[in-house]
Order: sequence, then structure tokens, then C-alpha cells
Amino acid sequence: MNKVVRNGILVAGCLAVTPFIAWPQAADDPLDSLKVCPTTQRLIFENQFVRVIDDLIPPGVTEPLHRHRRSVVVFLNTSSYEQTTADGRTIAQ
Repeated sequence: MNKVVRNGILVAGCLAVTPFIAWPQAADDPLDSLKVCPTTQRLIFENQFVRVIDDLIPPGVTEPLHRHRRSVVVFLNTSSYEQTTADGRTIAQ
């Protein structure tokens, strides 16, 4: 794929996703991760586009059911964990 086409696809993808990223979120979400997990999560930075959370979960500790506003999680170091979905499935990461 040539560079112009690849860059055009990248720009089109970014423009398609931007409205969803910038869409305001409800501030009173009962499953907001910072409200539900105050002992393991700490807010580092937040604006209308991004929220940066320091989430330190010691081995053997379980966080209660919660959600992240945009459903995007980026790990800055290696980790392994299990996630249990709302329907009870467990996914090892």
C-alpha cells in the first residue's frame, strides 16, 4: 500500500473516531472506576479528551465491577490479570 493511501486511511479513521472521543460523558456514572476503586486508583490528569489513572493493584487484590469512560486501557509496564465480564466469563490477560 502506498504511503499516500495509508496516510489517508489513518486520517479518515481518526476523523471517524474523534466525535466519539470528544462526546461528553456522564459525571454521575455509578460504575466510574475512580468512584468504585478509590484504594487502587488515583487520578493523575483529566481533560475533556483523556483521563490518566494510576492503577496499582497488588497481587491477590480484586477490584469491584467498574468501567472506564472510553473503554480504552493502556498499560505502561508488563502485567498479567484476569477480567470477569458482566456475564461471568473470565478472561486471562
